[in-house]
Amino acid sequence: MIDEIIKSAIDTAQPPPNLTVSEWADAYRMLSPESSAEPGKWNTSRAEYQRGIMDAFSDPLIREVVVMSSAQVGKALATSTPIATPNGWTTMGDISVGDLVFDADGKPTKVIGVSAIMNDRQCYSVRFSDGSDIVADGEHLWEVDDDKRGRRIITTAEMLETHKYGSRKHRNRYAIRVSSPLQLPDIDLPIDPYALGAWLGDGHSASSRIFGLYDDILEITKHIADAGHRITIKPDKTCHVAVIDEKLRHICPRGHNKDITGWSGRGCAECARVKCANYGFKKRNNPLRKIDPIVMTMPRLLSALNLIGNKHIPSSYLRSSENQRLSLLQGLMDTDGYISPKGRQEFLTTSIAIRDGFAELLSSLGIKYTMVEKKPQTNYKGATVYGSTAYSFSFLAYADKPVFRLRRKLVRQVDNDGNRRSSETLRRRIVSVTPVESVPVRCILVENNEHLFLAGREMIPTHNTEAIGCIVGYFIDYDPCPILVLQPTLEMGEAWSKDRLAPMLRDTPALKNKVKDPKSKTSGNTLLHKKFPGGQITIAGANSPSGLASRPIRIVLCDEVDRYPVSAGTEGDPVNLAKKRSATFWNKKLLLTSTPTIKHASRIEQAYLQSDQRRYHIPCPECGELQHLQWKNVTWTDGDPETAAYACQHCGSLWTDAQRYKAISIGVWKAEQPSKGIAGFHLNELYSPWRKLSEIVSDFLRAKDSPEMLKTFVNTSLGETWEEQGEQSDPELLMNRREKYSAVVPKPVQCLTLGADVQQDRIELEIVGWGENEESWSIDYQILIGDPTGPEVWEDLREIIFTEFDYGDDGKMPISCAVIDSGYLPKKVYEFVRICKASFIHAGKGVSGARPIVEDDMKRRRRIINTKAGKYKPELIGVDEAKIMIHRRLQITVPGPGYMHFPIDRDAEWFAQLTAEKLTTRYQRGFPIREWVKTRPRNEALDCRVYALAAHKLITHYRQVRYQSKQVQTKKATKRVSSYLR
Repeated sequence: MIDEIIKSAIDTAQPPPNLTVSEWADAYRMLSPESSAEPGKWNTSRAEYQRGIMDAFSDPLIREVVVMSSAQVGKALATSTPIATPNGWTTMGDISVGDLVFDADGKPTKVIGVSAIMNDRQCYSVRFSDGSDIVADGEHLWEVDDDKRGRRIITTAEMLETHKYGSRKHRNRYAIRVSSPLQLPDIDLPIDPYALGAWLGDGHSASSRIFGLYDDILEITKHIADAGHRITIKPDKTCHVAVIDEKLRHICPRGHNKDITGWSGRGCAECARVKCANYGFKKRNNPLRKIDPIVMTMPRLLSALNLIGNKHIPSSYLRSSENQRLSLLQGLMDTDGYISPKGRQEFLTTSIAIRDGFAELLSSLGIKYTMVEKKPQTNYKGATVYGSTAYSFSFLAYADKPVFRLRRKLVRQVDNDGNRRSSETLRRRIVSVTPVESVPVRCILVENNEHLFLAGREMIPTHNTEAIGCIVGYFIDYDPCPILVLQPTLEMGEAWSKDRLAPMLRDTPALKNKVKDPKSKTSGNTLLHKKFPGGQITIAGANSPSGLASRPIRIVLCDEVDRYPVSAGTEGDPVNLAKKRSATFWNKKLLLTSTPTIKHASRIEQAYLQSDQRRYHIPCPECGELQHLQWKNVTWTDGDPETAAYACQHCGSLWTDAQRYKAISIGVWKAEQPSKGIAGFHLNELYSPWRKLSEIVSDFLRAKDSPEMLKTFVNTSLGETWEEQGEQSDPELLMNRREKYSAVVPKPVQCLTLGADVQQDRIELEIVGWGENEESWSIDYQILIGDPTGPEVWEDLREIIFTEFDYGDDGKMPISCAVIDSGYLPKKVYEFVRICKASFIHAGKGVSGARPIVEDDMKRRRRIINTKAGKYKPELIGVDEAKIMIHRRLQITVPGPGYMHFPIDRDAEWFAQLTAEKLTTRYQRGFPIREWVKTRPRNEALDCRVYALAAHKLITHYRQVRYQSKQVQTKKATKRVSSYLR
């Protein structure tokens, strides 16, 4: 016993083994299933180039590590797979960089990368317990609940052999969680959602009548009356009927009581008097009297939404807020739904349009359902007679999500008691994985930490470096000290803590007991600050100066530095602020990692140029010469990605993917500059053991003709900065592109926007038509001469905004969205917008610096909430980003995505104004700032195009689009009725 105690004491007194970060990771690190596609024990040799990066952190001669690399890329789904967006639906094949989709929590998330369409991949049909299915390739990633191993990430190919288990292979092993309800803002809807749902369920398709039992009708119509409608209840043959906003003989369409105002024949005397007076006023050029608007009763609203004789759920209602969608469901279920004594809900319809809309409505609310087709039959005079095909929905929603308002049904909804029965309502079982014939597939990368997005009509969550985790684990376990992890925003820091750090602490035995459970009241740990013996880890956002202050830090880990703001509040550069926290430590370490962005404005590029600039060299399989992988050495023939190979820069031999993978496993890092204590590492996608050259070439071929897509490829695949082609566009070359349009508004145009710039003695404006993929046509440019402090010029502007433009054989097209610059005379602009009382007219306030052209929805709502009551809230427009986008698109010379068309009558002065600014770089506190400066006094044409582009972005973000043309009004009225009924 004494010998054992002495031996234990000696072992304790000895110094720990001299481990590097990669050695520690290989010995102790466990990858969590929710954060890795290959969960289990960490293996650095899986991507050998990581070893040099991680071990630089345990090298005492290196104080700073810089990693400039390409981004991760997801796996592929069939191009026909429907993808939900805030504006409706798109497909995997049509999705573009910058589009918004939904993550697993139902929040909009941006697409930051797309691959080329890939063919001849092994594909599988994955079928779920609710009858839905998705076609994916064998490498597609799924986040599943595994009955044997808990939540983890797995490929389609792995599921093929393992999705069944049990002695008879009859049990379904994997399940996908049901998505959360879509998180969308309240929008203006012409009809109260509950009233519309009740009419869709049991309403007369040609009028505003609803049928039902008397007691039910009384309760249902009370809710409809609360929304401002008149209700008249009448008995019918077998039930009662409620008439909503019944037409009254003595009330005119504008709401006048003809018994009081007088009759004019069968018409209204008051309306006749106003029209008669205006006839005289018009002849004498006097101001006309205002005519009261037509009162939009339920019948007129149904007609405007194209619902009379055409029952369906309008698309705008399916992208309203969660409460509005729940009210719509309650109206449908109160009139046409059923609930069993055990609490299960059912809905039956014979309409295909209602079937599709109801299925989408349930999915958007996070409700799992099953649907079956039924064909009722009966025996009539000895013959079997079949009825219309019916579609029966069955689902289970608990009392915390009331899907009824009708009391007799509502009381049957059961509470969620947390048993297995309730957990199964929150996920779909994978019931089969079947190889199918290969179809075109594609993958996207989304901007959220989980890399999850919703796919399919049922909105199923599906998946899209862990080196920082290894470094954090090494210092917690082996060399404890204060650590700071700095993410671009505080929200991303919270997500990293929950999705990356917490699973690593839970699943790595060497770390499990060193950081106390935050649920313990005495742990002292929070989501953003965790203590362990000898140190603590702080997670902060570069946009939050408070997280960068006070604490001394030895290890500073800065992730995605090119996405940091220029200044943390008013405190200065967030990277320099973080560096100052480690000034007192002799053995401090700093990590900077990021995908690069714009040349001369990229933080990671500047840091890499100050380092020893290491590149990963690998030997040629033929001649053995070392070289780093460069895009210029990738070859293929006749535009065929399948012929892609890598050519050795020394002997010219062509490498297969297998040879490239093997060479990468035995490569070495070589510095190109003398050591300065800063180790810099550059990586591109050619080093990835998970990517074939044919896939990378396909990405390039798809992106090469679009400057915006090519920039994404250069940044995220090649890991290099993007250099703008030329500082300023040539106006003479642009003039040569003028063309004659087939009509005032050419056929490809889908909507019109207007951008206006207010000057001291005039208002200048441009009307722009937009087609697929933001191809644009300049429709008209006007200068309205007049004093903006007076009313005349604003009346001229209002008349133009409400003008409809010739759309050839398709009738007329109005302006869908207008943005007016409020930099000069902001109060007059705000007043004009208020007077117009149209939701598609906005005041815009230009803001310079690195910011999006229009705010994302969450930031916009937060800003509006924090603005003082009664104060107008203009749209904040990122003018620098808009000008960069316009500048890039002026370089496109082939009609297609992003191309800008100009009319034949546009003069040279307009083109000179459009190109009147150039992009320059200045330095603020040592950090490069890119800004636009004038090269000539007048630039109004460019400013007008900026605000017209912003107007189109507002359409995309906030769905404030009016009817596209008079012909389109009857076909697609549901998309734009809320703005049309201003």
